[in-house]
Amino acid sequence: MCWMITLSRIVSRSFDDAANVLPLRGYAVLTIRGEWRATEALTLYGRLENIWNETYQTAAGYAMPGRGAYFGARGRL
Repeated sequence: MCWMITLSRIVSRSFDDAANVLPLRGYAVLTIRGEWRATEALTLYGRLENIWNETYQTAAGYAMPGRGAYFGARGRL
């Protein structure tokens, strides 16, 4: 079994315009990824994004998605 925890993004305060008038606050987003090799031919994997459900914007007026979960399987013939 293989698990990985990544602090995928840490961004300090910034501005969304060249005149430095429109501020954006800083944020940190935590993502956990993992995979488990069930058999020689089957691997199950998944990730949880934005664990803290952080509210943030990368551009003024455009909110980013909240917490998300993604799971899947890979097979080999």
